[in-house]
Amino acid sequence: NFRLYSVANTYLWGKDFLISPVLQEHVSDQEVYFPKGSTWFDFYSGEKYKGKSSSVIELKDEYIPTFVRGGAISPMAKPLQTTQHFSAEDIELNFFFDPETKNSSAILFHDDGKTPETFESGD
Repeated sequence: NFRLYSVANTYLWGKDFLISPVLQEHVSDQEVYFPKGSTWFDFYSGEKYKGKSSSVIELKDEYIPTFVRGGAISPMAKPLQTTQHFSAEDIELNFFFDPETKNSSAILFHDDGKTPETFESGD
C-alpha cells in the first residue's frame, strides 16, 4: 500500500475516470497504475486492464491516456461553441460493460442553464 503514495502521475476525475497526463517530453510510453476494486477500460480503444495492477501504456499524439471504470455510465454531448446550443435530447450515453460489475447507476442532471439553484430546489 505504501507504493500508492508514490503514484503521482495519475489522478481520478470523479469516481469513474482515471487520467494519466504526459508530464515529460520525448517519451513514447508510460506506466499507469490501475486502482483495485475495478476493471479499467481505455476510453479510446476499449482495451481492458485489471485493477490493482500496472501496465506500460503506449502514448498517442491524439489524446491523453484516459481510462474508465468498468460499469461506468458516461453521458457525452457533441462539441459546442456555447451552452446556448446544448440540448439534452442529443446526449450519447456510453456504458463501459464489465461482467464483473453487478450494478451500475448514474444521474444526469439537466437545467436551463440560467436559473440558479435548480438542483437544490428540485427544479
